[in-house]
Amino acid sequence: MSSKRLEEFADTLKKLIQDNESILREEETGKVLSNQDSIVLLSGLSRCTLNEVVLIGEEKIRAIVLAVRENYLGAVILGRYDRVAEGREAFPGDIFYLHSRLLERSGKLSEEKGGGSITALPIIQTQSDDIAAYIPSNVISITDGQLFLKTNLFNSGQRPAVDLGNSVSRVGGAAQQAAIKDMTSALKLFVSQYFELIEFSKFSPDLNEESRQKIAMGSRIMPLLKQFPLTPYSPQDEIMILFLISSKLILDIESVESVPDILRRVLESWRKDPNYSSLDLTQPIDNRIKEVMSSIFKSARILKVN
Repeated sequence: MSSKRLEEFADTLKKLIQDNESILREEETGKVLSNQDSIVLLSGLSRCTLNEVVLIGEEKIRAIVLAVRENYLGAVILGRYDRVAEGREAFPGDIFYLHSRLLERSGKLSEEKGGGSITALPIIQTQSDDIAAYIPSNVISITDGQLFLKTNLFNSGQRPAVDLGNSVSRVGGAAQQAAIKDMTSALKLFVSQYFELIEFSKFSPDLNEESRQKIAMGSRIMPLLKQFPLTPYSPQDEIMILFLISSKLILDIESVESVPDILRRVLESWRKDPNYSSLDLTQPIDNRIKEVMSSIFKSARILKVN
């Protein structure tokens, strides 16, 4: 690394330490790497150890968000400084062990130890959406699943820009409530087929009726999967959205542009319905509730048309 790049890295770390002085509690969490004591490695391992101490004490930490990529540069410098052999993509050969040590610190404490938990959420920045690169594939092999965000989806306004094809949960449906699980069984496959048909239609516009209907359905599903900042959906809201998809009622919406407005009206009416708060999510939705939701949608759609 050039001396100029080394100096830039030192300035960045010194500013980071100054901005987070209260969090660090004036404790050194890294190793001095230069004679001038100007470079301090902010080790994710040390920070995580500090949080474990706070967790076991009187203060409880419910979750830790770790941007693992911020540790890469420091890890590379430390590895070369200690003459550790380089591995794939010029990272130190023991980088997998470093990540596993970090992420395996997450867990849940027993009530005898005071309770609480640490949740590690590694955030990896990919290059050109390359999920098979060394660091992403390392972390994927350690964690219980991943949400892969795609650049072109984000740029097209689909946010959160989750790529359903590459996003995986190793826990799967076992962690879902029965009502939601019953509604989502075919959603991932359908959305994946929709994107495949969109790509295919660019080269062959002459599609059969079934393919055109899938594209019409998919174009109305995607606006339903958008979520604006600071507007979380309750499980009951999700049930309504998933019902509109699984029942194919959204095909009754004439234009894609009107989907968000109709959804807003549907959710407003659904939240006022007595079945909203009494909905049993531990069981599949019965036909009576489905008829209520269907009636709410039809009323909202007619109101929009008028």
